[in-house]
Amino acid sequence: GMHYRSEYRFEPAGGATDVQMTFEGRPLTLGAKLMAPLGLLFAGAAKKCFAQDMADLKVAAEAKTEPVATV
Repeated sequence: GMHYRSEYRFEPAGGATDVQMTFEGRPLTLGAKLMAPLGLLFAGAAKKCFAQDMADLKVAAEAKTEPVATV
């Protein structure tokens, strides 16, 4: 009953890349609208999850992988 939207922005920052993430959730059903205020109780856990997502993204972006050959 929710619509979630995540947006990542990548900006050059000297010799690095600055990444900003925006997240929003919009309740669609009556049940989700009634439960929406309880979302504040989970804000800390969600923040930890997003921080881990950003750390994982950093590892993936900096990984040295072999280019994939196209045929």
